This record gives sequence, structure tokens and C-alpha cells, in this order.
Amino acid sequence: HDPTGFSVAVPAGWHQVRQALHVDYQEPGGGRYLRVDQTNTPAGDPLTDWQHQEVSDVANGVLPGYQRIGIARVGYRGWPAADWQFTWGSPTLHVLSRNLVTSPHQAYALYWSVPDILEDEEYAATWAGLTGDRPYYNDYQSRTDRRLPLVRLGVLRPAEETS
Repeated sequence: HDPTGFSVAVPAGWHQVRQALHVDYQEPGGGRYLRVDQTNTPAGDPLTDWQHQEVSDVANGVLPGYQRIGIARVGYRGWPAADWQFTWGSPTLHVLSRNLVTSPHQAYALYWSVPDILEDEEYAATWAGLTGDRPYYNDYQSRTDRRLPLVRLGVLRPAEETS
């Protein structure tokens, strides 16, 4: 439970890093994190807010290498909400950011960021799943000097997509 009034469940061992305007929950030794940002002056419609934020961030160079996956209105516990999903940066990060308005005087942005290139256990589990029925690839890594990268692809849920 955060002293400002919200609660969020994160995996055991993740570190909380409080900034002036937001709180990050960071994976130890990894690139994943959840950022919780909040305001007592919501912009109004979350979808319109994210659309304006996208235009502003791209125009101001805040997200180098930006690629939109989608912006859509979503349902979340009966509150007005919108998801903005994109990739950016080098190495590439995959972001899903949810904007939700819980009252006329409170809104949150839940910003989930993960590296697009799979690593460690996630890489091993995905590799095993992809090669389980292809024996030729079982020893691929031992026959080459390079590691075959595995990347996370974006997924859009059926929703009210906007352009």
C-alpha cells in the first residue's frame, strides 16, 4: 500500500523507487518495471489524453525509435480507461501504458515497460517451447558463434481502435 492511497501487487523482490511525481517498481537485475503516476487534475477522456500525449512525445523526441502498436479505449473496473501500446528506444522497450480516471480529482497512469528481447528464464522457456518438436534446433547454440535473439511481439486485443 502506497502512502498516497493506491495499492499494487508486484513480484516478490522488486524494488520500489519513488520519484517526485511517480513510483517505479523495478525487477532486480532486469529491465522490467511498473511505473505508477498519478494526478489530482485528470485531463478528462483517457483516450483523448493518450492521443495528445503521443503527439507531444513524438514531436518533442521523448521516445526515439517510437513505433505505435495501438491506442484503444478499454474497460477497467468501471472507470474510464485507455491503453497505449508502443515500442521505443535502443535496445527496444515494449510499453503498455494504461490511463484511468477514478474520479473527477484522481487519475493514474500504469506504465509497464519490458525489454523486447527475451532474456534468462523467459528466453529458455520460449526457446524450449519453439524447439521441442524440432530436434535439429536442440543443439543450435552449440553450433554457432551467435545467439539467436527471441523478441516479444505486440498483441492488440479487440477494442475500439483509433488512428
